[in-house]
Amino acid sequence: DALNWHGLLFECKDETSCRNVSLLRADALSMPSPFLKLFVGVFSLYWLWMLLHFFWDMRSLLEMRAFYRDKLYIVDADLQVISWDVVVQRIVELQATSRLCIVKDQLTAHDIANRILRKENFMVAFVNRGLLPLELPGLTSLNMLTKTLEWNVSFCILEAMFDSEFRIRQSFAQDTRGLRRRFVAVGLLNLLLSPFIAAFMLVFFFLKHAEEF
Repeated sequence: DALNWHGLLFECKDETSCRNVSLLRADALSMPSPFLKLFVGVFSLYWLWMLLHFFWDMRSLLEMRAFYRDKLYIVDADLQVISWDVVVQRIVELQATSRLCIVKDQLTAHDIANRILRKENFMVAFVNRGLLPLELPGLTSLNMLTKTLEWNVSFCILEAMFDSEFRIRQSFAQDTRGLRRRFVAVGLLNLLLSPFIAAFMLVFFFLKHAEEF
């Protein structure tokens, strides 16, 4: 335990005395406990994961910023006050002059929403159609869609389904063996890493939602 609980409980009695109490034990860092090592290791993995996720999203975010600024003429300062209706209207006007979408001559708010939520709509359709086995073994009446299962399905199906233009790959629709191999590989990887994934998810959601409690 790195905290100086003895000093906090018995020596810290008022504001003056608490100033002289060290929050950390003197030997906390020189002789770290196994729990402290585990905590630092898991937190480091979480920090590394969030850092990689940040750089992974940076490219698409910069492209989105350039689209808003150069095509829709919406600067960063206006994003705080502009309404979604105005953004949709400018996209519709841009389609009329630059043809963002070659399938349709005119775009509607419904078309734009479907494009933005395309992956999410596929996930909802998988659940509504009963294509995902969400029943727990032995508890057929209880369905559970965990965040890790959602990530796995997204990686195996949705990430491989679309090309760079966000169109469905014809090769994906015909390659059933490739889809089976991805599911088997991800399933084995989850089985091997399940203890670490459980600990990581516990820390991940705690750190992500700690400010709400």
